Amino acid sequence: MVESRIEQVCSWYDVVIEEISVQPDHIRLVCSIPPKYSVSKIVSIVKGNTAVQIFSKQNYLKEKP
Repeated sequence: MVESRIEQVCSWYDVVIEEISVQPDHIRLVCSIPPKYSVSKIVSIVKGNTAVQIFSKQNYLKEKP
C-alpha cells in the first residue's frame, strides 16, 4: 500500500527509486532526483501524499492518544 503510493508519486516527478525499505515505524528510500527539484521538495511531496492516503484509510491514526 505505502510502497506502491511512494512509487506512484515518485514517477510523477521522474524520481528513480534505487532502493526502498518499508518498516512499521519508518521508511528508508534511496532515489535519484532530477536536478530541477530539491531534495526537501521531493521529500515533502512524498510524505504529504502518503500521509493523506494512510489517514484516509486508517482513521484511528488521526486520534491523539
